[in-house]
Amino acid sequence: MAINSLKDSERTALNAAQTPDPEKFVPLADHTLALNRIKTFEADETKRLDCKIEDAVSKAIEDGKVAPASRDYHLAACRADGGLERFQAAMNMLNALVMMALGSFRFGVSKPEHKKLSRSTVYRWKAMERIGRAPALQFLGEGGDEITLEGTIYPQFKGGLKQVDGMRSMAGTGVPMMLVDGGGAVWKRWCITSVDDTKTYLFADGTPRRIDFSIHLAAYGGDVLW
Repeated sequence: MAINSLKDSERTALNAAQTPDPEKFVPLADHTLALNRIKTFEADETKRLDCKIEDAVSKAIEDGKVAPASRDYHLAACRADGGLERFQAAMNMLNALVMMALGSFRFGVSKPEHKKLSRSTVYRWKAMERIGRAPALQFLGEGGDEITLEGTIYPQFKGGLKQVDGMRSMAGTGVPMMLVDGGGAVWKRWCITSVDDTKTYLFADGTPRRIDFSIHLAAYGGDVLW
């Protein structure tokens, strides 16, 4: 009896091995197919994520929120776990990089970019004539203060052809404007006294590929407007 029982158990085990319970086991071919599909999905998802990262960083550079030289750093940071979400949140909180702001006008990477700032300040001294002696100078205080911003615009890259016209429109209002640099320092109020531009590398229709400009400012003085 014991031998027959063992044989019956063996046959049962063999039958179970040949026709396993479908709720507990799957065919090897189906398992392999499922794994391949998962790997393909993961690879496609990685590509989609990488495209999103590239687009996000490129957009931030175009908007002037990220310096082009730091592109590789931000790409690597975005590829870390949760990196893209952190990057997007940071970009939403950032204003575009601004080198200088004059009233509502901005100079920066994605806007008219000034490459040179020159400042000239005059201090007034009055010569007092003296008999038998050289004239003596008496200090009367600060004189005029002037700034010249020189830069280049590539209209096809950002901002179009009307940026210098915008400067002239601002100058035509006759209103002194607050000048603030990218570090947050306030330079008080300044007046636009002249705007010059030179257009070069023209297309066949006369449209310039490059516009070099200079804007001349004079300090308004210590009087408060409002």
